[in-house]
This record gives sequence, structure tokens and C-alpha cells, in this order.
Amino acid sequence: MKISQTATMIHQLWSSLGYAYLPDTSLLFTGEGQLPSVFPVTSLACASIATAGLAVAALIEAKHGLYPQVTVDQRLASL
Repeated sequence: MKISQTATMIHQLWSSLGYAYLPDTSLLFTGEGQLPSVFPVTSLACASIATAGLAVAALIEAKHGLYPQVTVDQRLASL
């Protein structure tokens, strides 16, 4: 998984939800694994899960006032 490619996808997905800025939270990628493909499907899977996690973190922040850390396991995202 290329982090820069994943980061670009996260920004695109996040802005498509209508948000201008990413939440001020920690985003951590763990694990190893790749889906066998010539296309960046692992990056897309990780970016999709990360974006969903960031959306949940934004809801938690709205209710409790702080953003939790968002962690994406690359191996699990690749299954």
C-alpha cells in the first residue's frame, strides 16, 4: 500500500462527503497485506475504511469534544 496514494484517496472521499477539512485526529495504519491486483485496491479498501472511521470520529467529537484515534488494519482491509 502506498501511503501517499491512500492519503489522496482519503482526501477525495472525505471531500465527496461535503467536508472541507479532515478532522484533527490521529490516523494509524497497521498490518501487512495486499490484494493481488494491478489496480490499487488495497489502498482504496484502506482509504474507504479510514474515511468511515474519520466520519465516526467526527460524530464522537461532536458529542464528547475530542477525536479518538482511527486505526485501519491493512491485512483486514485486504480480506
